Amino acid sequence: MILLVELTVEEVVAAVKSFPNGSAGGVDGLRPQRLKDMLAGPSNGATAALSEALAKQERQANQEAAAEACPGILFPSRSDLSLLGAPLLEEAVRAKTSKIKLVHSNLNLLFAHQALFLLKNCLCLPKLLYILRCSPVWKAPWVLQEFNEVVRTSLAEITNVEMTSGPRRQATLPVSLGGLGIRRTEEIALPAFLASIHSVRQLVPTSFLELTWTVK
Repeated sequence: MILLVELTVEEVVAAVKSFPNGSAGGVDGLRPQRLKDMLAGPSNGATAALSEALAKQERQANQEAAAEACPGILFPSRSDLSLLGAPLLEEAVRAKTSKIKLVHSNLNLLFAHQALFLLKNCLCLPKLLYILRCSPVWKAPWVLQEFNEVVRTSLAEITNVEMTSGPRRQATLPVSLGGLGIRRTEEIALPAFLASIHSVRQLVPTSFLELTWTVK
């Protein structure tokens, strides 16, 4: 399995514009100057479509070359790349949380007490705890904030209370202190990840004897 570095549209356009004037064409006879002329001028729908098509063609060519060199190799998308169920990239984290968001949209079909129980104990922090412990998602807090916004909206619909900053902060408190115990995921992400590292601190060196343990 291999993950190819996906070229962005901006990178492909910059590469096309970097050709010197008068550069010779390829096997198909298409000269770089023609592409430069079509991409010149203000950005519009036509130039954007051409840029996307060039980037897509370049990605496909890279994948075909890699498949020819290594037959049978798999090419997962960035959103599918995970290790033991833990997403490795931001796109994979967003793909994981998007499935939970779909379930949140159906909570308003239940009675309030049932919906609140499921939100707190199944669809909020407990659902993401494994990901928070195994993936450095604290490096992408904007993804967690998107998920928290879905939780805030669901909580407002269930409790029939406008979840401004004050009520939302109170909802994060434990039940014993007058809250609902629904914590913000971005506040738990880093402590959960550090706790996971600490729990295996003594185990990892026994598996990799020459490993130098450093945490940056």
